[in-house]
Order: sequence, then structure tokens, then C-alpha cells
Amino acid sequence: MPAFSPDGQWIYFIRITEGRGKFPAGGGGGRTWYDLDTPALMRVKPDGSGVQRLLNGRYQTGNNAWFYWMREPTPTPDGKAVLLISDGPNPLQSDIVVKRFDLTTKQLTSMNLPETNGLGHQDPAWRAD
Repeated sequence: MPAFSPDGQWIYFIRITEGRGKFPAGGGGGRTWYDLDTPALMRVKPDGSGVQRLLNGRYQTGNNAWFYWMREPTPTPDGKAVLLISDGPNPLQSDIVVKRFDLTTKQLTSMNLPETNGLGHQDPAWRAD
């Protein structure tokens, strides 16, 4: 899911790290081990140098570890943010919708778009205007 920044200086992409974590299972209050595929928002220079992790999708609450989805990074035309399809920063409180990651403040925020059933939002893109 790579995407070039508008100035061509960066390529944004999602990197998945495999791991394990414990999280509550079912309604009984017990915890169980899960295999986690934790995403991270990354960027790299087109020549392969300057790799940076911008946002880690690991969700931690107490001793519980989970992750939130991050898909399809789309840099804004002004280069100040990246839109993502995500249920972060708290996957227990959000559906998978378009979110904005500010490259200066490093904050992932909702755009207050309506949630949709099924697979959530997909394929964000910018219109030429």
C-alpha cells in the first residue's frame, strides 16, 4: 500500500510486525494469547534511506496487548498529514474509518465521518480540486 508524498520526497507504507499478546476472550473476563499482526505507519526516501516509523498500531491497556488496523496511507496534498483507514487509537471505541495522522503533532484523530457496516471505509484518494 505505498503512496508517494506530493513533493516526491517520501514513500509512505504500512509495515506489519508479528507478535503475541494477551487480551480478554469472550464475555467471561478471562484472557487468552493471540497472534498479533501489528501495523506501523512508515516512510522512507525513494532511494531506500531514512526509514522512519511514524505511528505504531500497538494497543496496550493494563496487561492487555492488541493492535489497531492501519491501511492505505494517503498523504494530504499539503504534506502535513497522512490519511489512514484505521480503528485506532482505541480499536474498542471505533470502527474502521478514515483518520488523519498529523505529521507535526504525531496525533491520530477522527475526521468524524460516519461509520459503515462490513469492511468499513476503503481506498481514500484526493480529487484534483
